[in-house]
Amino acid sequence: MKKIIVSIMLLFSSSGLLSQADIDSTFDSIWLHSGRTSAVIYWQFADISKEAESYVEYGETEDYGSRTETTSEARRAQLHHITGLKAGQQYHYRLVAIENGRETKSEDSTFTTNNYSNAVEITNSPDGSVITLGQANTTYILAEDITANANAIDITAEGVTLELDGHKIQFSRSSDELYLTGVLISAPNAIVYNGRIIQGDTGGGYSYAIGSRGEANGIEFAGLYVGVNRPNAYPMNLFRNAQNIINIHHNYLFSSVSEIESRHYPGNDLIRIDASEENAEVSVHHNLLTEGCHRGISLLSAAKSL
Repeated sequence: MKKIIVSIMLLFSSSGLLSQADIDSTFDSIWLHSGRTSAVIYWQFADISKEAESYVEYGETEDYGSRTETTSEARRAQLHHITGLKAGQQYHYRLVAIENGRETKSEDSTFTTNNYSNAVEITNSPDGSVITLGQANTTYILAEDITANANAIDITAEGVTLELDGHKIQFSRSSDELYLTGVLISAPNAIVYNGRIIQGDTGGGYSYAIGSRGEANGIEFAGLYVGVNRPNAYPMNLFRNAQNIINIHHNYLFSSVSEIESRHYPGNDLIRIDASEENAEVSVHHNLLTEGCHRGISLLSAAKSL
């Protein structure tokens, strides 16, 4: 029997109240991932009716000294990227929720950035061509932003972890090819963490920012800000018999696509998964699905019941 868990969070701005009496439930479900020079932090209200704007204070001491930008809309869930940190350094941080100009602050907490001493660094391709990650069981880490004319990164080896380290991948900058991708996974057991994957201003129909094909076993996407804008484009598209464990969590998915070929088939989705393998396990949770032109999540499945 196929095990499928889907937790959908559709978040729209509204006016909620945030009081000191709610402070114990203000910072719920906190999740943090640290890169080498970055971190990504998620939290949400325990009460689904609560919403606020937010930012994160951080620094090497409890005096902090730095902060992320304040979010532009009130939401139940918050996702912040912190960049420009030192490798192997402990940092203090505090979460701040804002409602009607009133701030509620969490207790002080700490995290330590990872050295990633054995990781293979990735730098921008001089000619904007695709970067292939073909070394099995290897961690790759972005050392800078990546800009690609067409496809950006192709993971072709098993067991690859791609740490974006708070950097941005921009794909389809100057190509009109069909099916362009920001990160394409063509091998099992791939993980992508902590950064931004954004579509450029070119590209034909049915491109996607991050996705898979073939035997997409053991995939995990987390801590990503993903945005697309071209006709029929998908932020995430796992297709061609996605199998086994798929775990998509703590991401911010965004689409300003305004043109699709047909709303009947194939339509358009923020997350599209073909989980036709008999024993596939699919988990989609704690994601911010903020904008889209059609559907939030589509699951193509051979299961008799979900």
